[in-house]
Amino acid sequence: MKPTLEDQKELYLVLGGTAGLLIADRRIENRLPGGDYSFYQNRSNLAIGGLGAAAAGVWIYGIKTDHAHAKELGDLELERLVNTFLIHVRCN
Repeated sequence: MKPTLEDQKELYLVLGGTAGLLIADRRIENRLPGGDYSFYQNRSNLAIGGLGAAAAGVWIYGIKTDHAHAKELGDLELERLVNTFLIHVRCN
């Protein structure tokens, strides 16, 4: 859990530099011709769900087959997904 918290701290320091664009993004998107924020939001949610399922699959495969690299990859991917999700939730 500690690496995740440390990652979050570093990610939010970097994210602070782009906060203005993140805040304006929804307004800009809705003003573009054919812009539909909910369409893009739903696609983003679907992509995050798919990545989560793939990462969990690799992790479970690594555990069931005692494959060290697959377990490590699954651990790292799930940790990155948690970081992405935490930022995604807080920015929406």
